[in-house]
Amino acid sequence: MYGKRELTIENVRNRVNSYDLFSYYCSPFKAINTRFCSELRIDEYPTCCVYAYSNKLFYKDFATGDSYDDIGYIRTKYNVDFFTALSYINRDFNLDLSAKTLKGVPTMQFFGVPDKSINLKKYVKETSVIKVQVRQWEKEDKSFWNDKYNFTSKQLSFYRVYPIKFFWINNIMYSCKKNSYGYYLGNRKGIARWKIYQPLQPRESKWFSNINREDVQGVTQLPETGDTLYITSSLKDTIVLRKLGLDAVAPSAETTIIPEDIITELKTRFKNLVIFYDNDNPGIIASNKHSKIYEADEICIPFKYISEGIKDPSDFVEKHSYEELLNVINTQKNERQKT
Repeated sequence: MYGKRELTIENVRNRVNSYDLFSYYCSPFKAINTRFCSELRIDEYPTCCVYAYSNKLFYKDFATGDSYDDIGYIRTKYNVDFFTALSYINRDFNLDLSAKTLKGVPTMQFFGVPDKSINLKKYVKETSVIKVQVRQWEKEDKSFWNDKYNFTSKQLSFYRVYPIKFFWINNIMYSCKKNSYGYYLGNRKGIARWKIYQPLQPRESKWFSNINREDVQGVTQLPETGDTLYITSSLKDTIVLRKLGLDAVAPSAETTIIPEDIITELKTRFKNLVIFYDNDNPGIIASNKHSKIYEADEICIPFKYISEGIKDPSDFVEKHSYEELLNVINTQKNERQKT
């Protein structure tokens, strides 16, 4: 007679898939690529999602930068080690694998037979197709960009920022609100990559996009080589630094890790990488994390400006000047060189 199979990750994977694990243990999760509020911390806005990458599912918290696979999520949620997380799955999904009984933990039952493999095509949404109708620059547009940041329409067009009248997401047309813009990041895999920005609208309708971690903002506008490349939080900050004569790019979102192959290529072109993220909690967490991954230096807007509501380069020039911002950057550069 054969004994029970051992409780190993391989035997767990052969019996239950990631989609079922996230559905069971991540209470707010309802659909892949759909954002929800974190249950791991106090979360006022939907800042988390479960997404597919390289045929696997991952949990991503865009506010903190934390990312976990299914087992990592269980370990984090219950503050347990790897084997205990497997024991939870074994118990809750009735896998009948050989393992020690968990003491003091109420038994939960899972009714239903899980698939041995997951067909991600069944769950993952296709990349949205976004189209826009560009219009002429108007006085309101020039006033918005020029009064705040001293951007000209020529500078914005260089970064392929365009005023738009309408946009379509998967052939559904939306009329643009006042001061609406499209950031064009090029065509990849036959799909035009756009970020729609409506700065005067509520948070939930301010941004729409079909870009991901492979779409790095400002990368096509870089010179072939240079001394220092700043990695910022947004395209606005990238343009601000460009006006100071500094080279800069921005990931698709501040917490997004730029793919290794892109970072490696940028390191062959620039002598130094410096992260210049927002001086707030998510920005500091992401900066500390990414500086280690990229092997880059870090700077930020000094804390003395936080009381003015200033946390990034574009905030700074809106309330002060480009000359003062350059002085802040050079001061931190000199301090880094002393250490």
